[in-house]
Amino acid sequence: MLNLINELNNNLIVNKLNFEFIEQTRQIIGEDLELFLKSFSEKSPISIRLNPYKNKNSDCPFLQTDDKVPWASHAYYLSERPVFTLDPLFHAGVYYVQDASSMYLEPLIKKYVSSPSIVLD
Repeated sequence: MLNLINELNNNLIVNKLNFEFIEQTRQIIGEDLELFLKSFSEKSPISIRLNPYKNKNSDCPFLQTDDKVPWASHAYYLSERPVFTLDPLFHAGVYYVQDASSMYLEPLIKKYVSSPSIVLD
């Protein structure tokens, strides 16, 4: 355990983690702790969801990718992070920056909700 923490010492985020937090996390996730701690030093994936009511695929020039989020319609991973706040399409609501993990609600709703429903997102 201490070897792992020493190995990750160059990572500023991991350095700020409290030893008690790391120990509690180890008790919860066990041998996956190493992957968890290493994830702090990796780049986070960038994903967006297109608004199907406002989007025409040609509207988003950075969408030259086939890297779709597998569980979500109209959702893509981007290879790099553009400056979203400078993009008028972002402000027009053509797409939303959204973590892919939060898009997992879509297949669950499709599977378990069969009648028309009013849902707050």
